Amino acid sequence: MKKLVSVLLAILVCSLSFSAIAADYSFLEGMSLEELIALESELESRITAAKNAAGASDPTNTGIWQIKYYVDEFKNPTTEGYITTKEYVEGTFNNSATTNSKLYVIWLIDKDDVALKLVEYGRNVVKSSYDTTYYSIVMLDPDGKKVKMTGTMWKGGDRIYIDSSYESTVLEALKKNSSVTFKITEQGQFASSDYLFKMEDTSFFENAYNMLK
Repeated sequence: MKKLVSVLLAILVCSLSFSAIAADYSFLEGMSLEELIALESELESRITAAKNAAGASDPTNTGIWQIKYYVDEFKNPTTEGYITTKEYVEGTFNNSATTNSKLYVIWLIDKDDVALKLVEYGRNVVKSSYDTTYYSIVMLDPDGKKVKMTGTMWKGGDRIYIDSSYESTVLEALKKNSSVTFKITEQGQFASSDYLFKMEDTSFFENAYNMLK
């Protein structure tokens, strides 16, 4: 099977080389499901390796990530930085009043904490005004493994802090230059909200994290 995959990759490279305008993938039509799955696995592995090499060769490349700075009481930037994405991460949320409504997610990752903000309908930041709110979190990591963890939004706060024992797990998942999915569920007697979002490609997060440190 490995030999077959190598041959198929060679064909794919030739196809790309000889067609600068539009690659011809018609040879894929005759492949079996087993062959396609093997090819997919091999390509994913090589793409990940290429991303790792690209990140190592240019440590200033942060991809979708950026470093910003917290502000003081006068709205002036401080020297305390954090990592977030250049664009909002999109997802959906459900509660007793709505289903599959628009969600924006804002990462706030600094030297001490891994946190995120949830923005319902694309405009309403989720806050814990009256009491501390607890969340159960399930992460589907790049290897397809489901990891259960917990998070806390402190009273008066507007962000969920990943509990400290799970921070390194999240960071390592983001460093793998692949996809990661989160399901966040509010806990409590009257809780009704859950949130779902997927990042298709977390490439170059490690560069941003190294720059932050």
